[in-house]
Amino acid sequence: IGGVRIGLAHGHYSNPVKEELYRLRRRLGYSKHRELTERIDSMLHHFRDDKLDVLVFGHSHRPMISQRNGVLLFNPGAVYAMTLESAEWQLAREQHPLRRRMLKQHIRRYQNLPDTLNVRSTVGILEIDETRQIQPRIIELPLIDHALYHDPAAVMWR
Repeated sequence: IGGVRIGLAHGHYSNPVKEELYRLRRRLGYSKHRELTERIDSMLHHFRDDKLDVLVFGHSHRPMISQRNGVLLFNPGAVYAMTLESAEWQLAREQHPLRRRMLKQHIRRYQNLPDTLNVRSTVGILEIDETRQIQPRIIELPLIDHALYHDPAAVMWR
């Protein structure tokens, strides 16, 4: 776009075994920072022959603007968020066992790590000018609760 090479990636590992290994390591106290660094390294390795200027990724739902080896790293965050109230509301109604497991994990995380209660709804914009200068921005939105996707009557705005 405008002479800027942009790579797009979800941000998770394509190998489900490795993804599950990281979930286990997190439960055992493995550093989230180290995990994020390894995920970014993996994505950059995937695009190693593409001479990227920007790597846009997600998966963590946490906004981020950073640089690594001349590549702008950009995670716009998440338009929606899951609050403790939403996770509890969904768990009371959810039937699918894997989704119930994920909701229980969210609830435990909120109970054990109070800082995770500070959820945010964000979007990102990359502005590229005629000189190929890139201006990344993270924009805060009113909190849109995850329940929106299950029951429009239950949308919780904060």
